[in-house]
Amino acid sequence: MFQVKIFDGNIFIFENFPLIKNTLKIYNLYFMNFFKISLDDFLNKPCENIKNLNEKFSKIQDKVKENKSLCVYWADFLKKLGFELSDIFCDKICIRFNPKISQFSIGTLKPAIAHRDTWASNLYHQINWWMPLHNVQEENSIFIAPYYLKKSYK
Repeated sequence: MFQVKIFDGNIFIFENFPLIKNTLKIYNLYFMNFFKISLDDFLNKPCENIKNLNEKFSKIQDKVKENKSLCVYWADFLKKLGFELSDIFCDKICIRFNPKISQFSIGTLKPAIAHRDTWASNLYHQINWWMPLHNVQEENSIFIAPYYLKKSYK
C-alpha cells in the first residue's frame, strides 16, 4: 500500500502531475501580478532592484496561504494516491524563498536551519510535501538527512 511506504519514510518524486502544473500556473500569476515578471525571471535575475521586494513577496506568501484552489488541487492529488481525506489534517500551503548564500532572505517565512518539523509540532505521523518552483540541481535543492528521523529535539 502506497500510504504505508510513505509512512515508512520512503521518498517519492512525482513529475508531470496536474497538481504541479496547476500550482505553477497560480504562482506565475502571482508573480506577474506583483512583480510584472514571470516566476522564472524572478528566480533567474537579481531581485535587489525590485521596488518593495520584501513587501510584495510577503503578499504573495499571504495569497498562497489563502488560495482555496491550491487546497482543492492537493486534496485531489491525495485522493488519487489513495488517502482518506477525512483522516487528514492539512496545514496552510506556503511558499518560501530560500536564497543562495550570497543573497538576502525575503518574505515572512525565513529559511530554516536543518530540522525536523516534528520538533515543533509533535505530530509524528505527518508527511511534508515539498515542491520546487524551479529546476533543481544538486546545489539548490532540499537537503534530506535520514538520521534526523531518529534524532530527538534538544
